[in-house]
Amino acid sequence: MNVPFVPMSRPFIQIWYYNITDKSENLFNIFLQEIPKNEILAIQSIKAKQAQWHKLIGRLLLKKALHFTGHSTDLLQKIEYGYNGKPYIPNWESFSISHAKNYVVLAFGTNQEIGIDIEFHKERLPTKNMLSFLLPTEQKFIEQSPNPKTAFFTIWTRKEAIFKATGEGTTNGYKKCDCTQITTQYASKKWNFHNISIAQNYTCHLAI
Repeated sequence: MNVPFVPMSRPFIQIWYYNITDKSENLFNIFLQEIPKNEILAIQSIKAKQAQWHKLIGRLLLKKALHFTGHSTDLLQKIEYGYNGKPYIPNWESFSISHAKNYVVLAFGTNQEIGIDIEFHKERLPTKNMLSFLLPTEQKFIEQSPNPKTAFFTIWTRKEAIFKATGEGTTNGYKKCDCTQITTQYASKKWNFHNISIAQNYTCHLAI
């Protein structure tokens, strides 16, 4: 399992991603044997095959990250869930996982709160209902952009990255921070956004 990565510094953060090009049942079963039994059962309980792949690859990325940082991969069995279901591994670094279509992305390497989100550009433009979740300044940012679809996913992934970092979920949160700039204020903290180039027709942002 070769994993491309995007190194970042100050603080040191690794961003690893995997493109699921081979979705054969044989490869799925081979990968499945690389994770703890409790995780296997959790994955098998998921109905949608695509979602099974997403969770499986996310766990494999975490396993490689544990080894990369000099920790026992047995810690993969110690995943716990904090506020609003945000996963964490006791005595390890902060991490965040996101997925969209064929890509799964992992960010780790700091004790600060971090969140990452990746989205695939669907063919249709965002509906008025989706835009209604955004602030007027953000709607204007999208409307005035030469590429409204890209602008929308820029705003959307920035917001989702913050929500994943805080573990607070999206309930009534979309209009609590203006994500038109590379920094914003949310939950009494200043957040910085970093655009992560993964693949064409995907947008990915890290929030720290």
